[in-house]
Amino acid sequence: MRRGYLTPPVLIGLALVCFFVAGTFFLHSLLVKNVKTQPIPTPFAQSSPKSKATSTDGCKITGCSSQVCSDQDVITTCEWRAEFACYKNARCELQPDGKCGWTPTEELTKCLETTKSSSD
Repeated sequence: MRRGYLTPPVLIGLALVCFFVAGTFFLHSLLVKNVKTQPIPTPFAQSSPKSKATSTDGCKITGCSSQVCSDQDVITTCEWRAEFACYKNARCELQPDGKCGWTPTEELTKCLETTKSSSD
């Protein structure tokens, strides 16, 4: 009797490989769908205090820690310094020199001086 390549043990092995490959594709598709719908957490999203800062005249609050007032997006290093908390209630607006900047109110100036002296 001549024996072929598709003996029962070979067929069982092929079936197991097919199920394994199909299962891998199924799990991969579930993971990809889950990743696409989940927002990517950022480690610094919770580090800065709730901001009541305002911006006007085409100026915007930018930088990783919302510490820069500029007319365009600015990329900064993601670090937190105590003086950045002073900007949470500050006004980002056009200054007399025609450039965007933080308006030096009494509250902001005092806060910056306090945090600077405590960090020295």
